[in-house]
Amino acid sequence: MATLCRPEVAVPEHVVTAEETLDTARTVLAGHPQLDLVLRLITNTGVRTRRLVRPLEQTLRHQGFEARNLLYEKEAKRRLPDVIEGALAHAGLGARDIDMLVYVSCTGFMMPSMTAHLINTMGMRPGTRQLPIAQLGCAAGGAAVNRPHDFVTAYPGGNIASSVVFDALARLFAEGGPQAGARGLLAGFGPGITAEISLGTWSAPRCPPQVPGGRGFPRPGGRGASCTETPARTWAPGPVLRSWGGTVRGTREWQRVEIERPGRPEDLPAAGLLWARWALAAVLEADEEGENTPFVHRSGAWIDEEGLHLDDGGCTWWTLAPRGEGRYVLYGEDESSGVKWHEPAIDMLAQAPEWLPFERLRSLLEGWELGCVYWYEDGTWARAPYPAGLSDDGLDCGMRRYAVRAEAVNRLVYSDRGVPRECAQRLMEAAEAYRVTAAEIEAALEGAQEYTAADREAVLRALERTGLSGPR
Repeated sequence: MATLCRPEVAVPEHVVTAEETLDTARTVLAGHPQLDLVLRLITNTGVRTRRLVRPLEQTLRHQGFEARNLLYEKEAKRRLPDVIEGALAHAGLGARDIDMLVYVSCTGFMMPSMTAHLINTMGMRPGTRQLPIAQLGCAAGGAAVNRPHDFVTAYPGGNIASSVVFDALARLFAEGGPQAGARGLLAGFGPGITAEISLGTWSAPRCPPQVPGGRGFPRPGGRGASCTETPARTWAPGPVLRSWGGTVRGTREWQRVEIERPGRPEDLPAAGLLWARWALAAVLEADEEGENTPFVHRSGAWIDEEGLHLDDGGCTWWTLAPRGEGRYVLYGEDESSGVKWHEPAIDMLAQAPEWLPFERLRSLLEGWELGCVYWYEDGTWARAPYPAGLSDDGLDCGMRRYAVRAEAVNRLVYSDRGVPRECAQRLMEAAEAYRVTAAEIEAALEGAQEYTAADREAVLRALERTGLSGPR
């Protein structure tokens, strides 16, 4: 069994705020036809601060590939050993205990590789196996955990692998010139180093909190794009990872997560609150073109005669439908769900009340289109029982955008409407109280950036249909 020990993480010292990033983009990309798009991209990442290995003014100087790569090599050699030593200390090991060194980077190139340098300078055994990995992009972190897991699974009995990831962003600009690279940096990337130890066997006295087993490790290259697959596959170690809060040098602790995986009925807010938050998004997104688009081709959030819908056009779709007398049904699918693939099969309609739309739900089940079903009655959410081994039902990835209030507000701020945060907060309060007025919607749109112009008439039609202007 593979055991992932507590990681050591470090970030560089030069802090750049979101406001500085936006100002820099306006300066560097002044006059560029896609400047507004870049500013929106920066805002939508939600990244409030990032860190650089050099001050921003130095980083913005385009010095060519050779200078960038030399800086990458210098900083990697300077910073990596301390981080690896920290990971070794967490596992209670020394450098000579390492049987394999995995090094993942998307930033620079060295020959001989960084693995050879670390083995020689840190006192590892000359026979230590080396696995330098490049060009995996956002999935690189998953490879840094997966390959050691594969190694210690193949060679059990105490063999150890060390994984290192380093992205220095020394190479800020692409060869297309400073504007091309600046868009990449300003979109949200920042440097950092992490090192962790994977063990083939577990020795309790020398290992603090660890993640046993391979289940839940990221699997880059799985169904869907790597960036959507990785978060879904890293949830199983979540409780242990949260217990490691405070180990990242210069960053906040792991954030508290409001929805477990698989989801629990108590993770969801009252159905009226969920409806209000979702409905407000549907109101602001409404347009006549969407109203005339067939259901199967729509995307975003919208309302129709059945209820509220969400479809991101690829990874997740959901419906929240009122069933009368304070009853609601929530159903859908996120690609992270393992329910429909579980063996033995899970009956998603087990213990379901008789008022559910069984014809619709069974049609989806027959088409392998359904990931989970929740129902609300007498002020309480419920679902079918899940087996102990189920890792996820998709509720978190699909519904946290409305189940978690802060996420719902962020969706308004970072939406096509670009509602200012204070205004978004006021609108959310009004929606949750079912007292949103047409005047408040109009005022919000007047103060918004409106990356895509709102269809005022369709917005007001959606407002009336959602019931946000009166008690529900």
